Amino acid sequence: MDYFEKKEKMWTLKRGDRVKLTNGEIAEFQSLKKKNFVARMNDKLYSIPIEMFVELVEKAEKIDTTNEIMTLKSGELFYIIKNERAIIFKFKFIKGDTIHCINPVNNGDSSMPMSLYTGKVSDL
Repeated sequence: MDYFEKKEKMWTLKRGDRVKLTNGEIAEFQSLKKKNFVARMNDKLYSIPIEMFVELVEKAEKIDTTNEIMTLKSGELFYIIKNERAIIFKFKFIKGDTIHCINPVNNGDSSMPMSLYTGKVSDL
């Protein structure tokens, strides 16, 4: 598989998918960059050249958080993961597939798709 085939295959990967590398190691895919991808091995994050990707070993289980989102109460803190960092919000309400919330850092109103929800701060 050449570089472009590998990159095309990697576009289909989701966070948590397990991939095999050319050195035989298994890594947990996190994100794709221009020439590298970020993967977790032994609880550490590494930037790995796309050329080292061999194949997808195991798809990550998709966690259905819809029921958990519906249990959020107004004012309860929840978080999302963006660029490998947790961002905290204060829940207001749900309208359709959109979560309406407050950014506690600047007290600004925010809204986001429910798919970005990662978990409750109280569960950490």
